[in-house]
Amino acid sequence: MKNLFKDKKNRVILLLSVIGIIAIVIGVSYAFILFTATQQDLNKVSTDCINVDLVDDTDAITLNDAYPMSDDEGKNTKPYRFTLTNTCHVGVDYSVNLEVLTESQIESKDIGARLDGNNIKALNAYESKTPVSGEDFTATASYSLGTGTLKPGESKTHSVRIWLYKDAGNDTQNKHFDSKVIIEAVQNQLVDAYKEDILHGADPVLGDNLIPVRIADDGTVTKANIETEWYNYENQQWANAVILVDKGQEYNNYDVIPESNIESYFVWIPRYKYKIWDEGNYTARNEDESQLSSNVQSIEIQFETTNNAVSTGSAKESWLTHPAFTAFGVNGLWVGKFESGYKEADSTQAAEVNPKTEAEAIEAAKKLQIKPNVYSWRSIQLANAHLVSYNYQRVLDSHMMKNTEWGAVAYLTNSKYGRCKDNQCNEDSRVRVNNNASNLTGYAAKNNPTTGDIGSSTLETCSSYPNACNEYSTSEAGSDGEYTVNYFNNLSTLASTTGNYTGIYDISGGASEMMLAGMEAESNSNVPASGQKINSNSGFKGKTLDGKEVTDGIDLPESKYYDVYSYSTNAYDYNRGILGDATKELGPFNKIHYRITSTQEERNARTVSSWYKNTAFFPYSNDYSWFLRGGHYRSGFEAGPFYFGNIHGNVHNNITFRVVLAPR
Repeated sequence: MKNLFKDKKNRVILLLSVIGIIAIVIGVSYAFILFTATQQDLNKVSTDCINVDLVDDTDAITLNDAYPMSDDEGKNTKPYRFTLTNTCHVGVDYSVNLEVLTESQIESKDIGARLDGNNIKALNAYESKTPVSGEDFTATASYSLGTGTLKPGESKTHSVRIWLYKDAGNDTQNKHFDSKVIIEAVQNQLVDAYKEDILHGADPVLGDNLIPVRIADDGTVTKANIETEWYNYENQQWANAVILVDKGQEYNNYDVIPESNIESYFVWIPRYKYKIWDEGNYTARNEDESQLSSNVQSIEIQFETTNNAVSTGSAKESWLTHPAFTAFGVNGLWVGKFESGYKEADSTQAAEVNPKTEAEAIEAAKKLQIKPNVYSWRSIQLANAHLVSYNYQRVLDSHMMKNTEWGAVAYLTNSKYGRCKDNQCNEDSRVRVNNNASNLTGYAAKNNPTTGDIGSSTLETCSSYPNACNEYSTSEAGSDGEYTVNYFNNLSTLASTTGNYTGIYDISGGASEMMLAGMEAESNSNVPASGQKINSNSGFKGKTLDGKEVTDGIDLPESKYYDVYSYSTNAYDYNRGILGDATKELGPFNKIHYRITSTQEERNARTVSSWYKNTAFFPYSNDYSWFLRGGHYRSGFEAGPFYFGNIHGNVHNNITFRVVLAPR
């Protein structure tokens, strides 16, 4: 690491003058003071190990018509955003400091400041640091707005906001405030992080709060030593990380992390491109059941990073960088290992929670957990599920899963890195269904089902036609049931995307999972419908399929957080799918019937794909507008990574959601 300055304690101080802030106050009264801030320095500063980039591509940032602001106003001012990247195999602890320059005339007590989502304070209330002066500036005071750690290769984005604080008086008029943001860093440890060659650089990104772990064959979790092999995608061993309940608790490498201190599990899905095998030009289902076929194959995948040119193929045999990664511009995603659970729920019904207001939904993010053997969070409106997911870990860009992200998991599952070992796919490649009727996460059926959803909870006849048919049963949390086993029973690994404990669970069965992916309410609007009707909508503002307008909901988030599908009156218009989302490429699609017993009349016809006979139908105008994935505990062989159906987006006692992280 290049040492620009050293003090007596031999600290490494990196003078990265990211932002030069010059504020000029030209007011005529206390009530209205003009406040202008202008960036003076270069957009990019780097050293041998730390690289800094301003996120916003601009030569100057100006705040006009400002005045002494309340905390709520201040936290919504335009931020100075920058990304720190550690480019070396050296761990770095750093502090983001605001240096007050000698030219400044406004006192620090009259300046409000905030780093990211931290608490708002007057500048002089932050921890005082020793000022650092450079060749082009002299500082009289320094305050640490926040600290962090960068592992080798890790990046973090920060936002700094400053404004005239609410208590500023008339004595601030016609004065200016001069400051610089300084990144002060000190080497903490030498680390040669493990990397797997086949990932080509798309190795796990460990952001704030994520602890790398290894999971033993009995489910025991230990802190991983990132200098040694802790994942191996070549051998179907996917990288796992956890978020702790007590985030201040520290563990040494190889220490057991007790289940009681794990709040959430996540699994790394590395960025990849895949070879298109089917262009998906299907606009109908086959009505002749004799045409039912299986086109299951191992999906060809090559891992890559954002440094590679994006592959944009759309024809068969061409390559496409999976859209789940390009939407966020990341080298991978951390996907919730289980369906989302509700903390403190001690029964199926106790986990059915729908916040009443937007503020309650944001607060409810504190109740989120992603763990095995817990009750999945159901009966929550789609917009509230979005708010909970979005506010769970903002520093890691947490959000509710969408269709393309589900597809990224499904395709990796059906590759040689998942369930199709040695590129061979067969019935053993099927992800075993979670058939726990108590809606407990991480469970697996003792037997593979041989029919789909029988539409009944009666099992007496199910074992005779055909054998195992479609079994499901309830259980106590953490205990096996009559037909279902819990996560810590090693048989549960059959319900994992890898066939071992490192994979993702509940992607087949459990509770069905709604996606932040929906159909337009009208052609060419490029905006998902709020829902089917006013009384069965998602909670988002917008039009419903029957032409009404939901005005009392919340706004849709930024477009990268959802997938939108074109309007249609036909549930079998499959060419509306997005390449990579595990819908349109699964044809041909077919009608199917089956019975519970050899003498019983046929059940209603269902529609399945050519991939494991998973359910396959789209949102359409006469039904529901949002996507549903995975199937539920009684879906039988219709459940799986390639299951897709539709839902209204309103509360339902067998519908849940999943969380994804997109750290940079």
